[in-house]
Amino acid sequence: MKPRWAATFIGITDQEPLSASAELLATKLRLKKVHLQHRRQSVVGGIAMMVVGFIQYEMSRST
Repeated sequence: MKPRWAATFIGITDQEPLSASAELLATKLRLKKVHLQHRRQSVVGGIAMMVVGFIQYEMSRST
């Protein structure tokens, strides 16, 4: 089972039960066009946060 942050990162909410994964997939495909812009912003924001965290880690390690 993936962590909650990973599910949120790829734009899937874990509010529905795991047994309804097929229904969740169908809903995701149906709403893909509607949420494409929001999902892209979320992915870009997540990548930016990872880059910032990596830079901070490298800076703290070098000192």
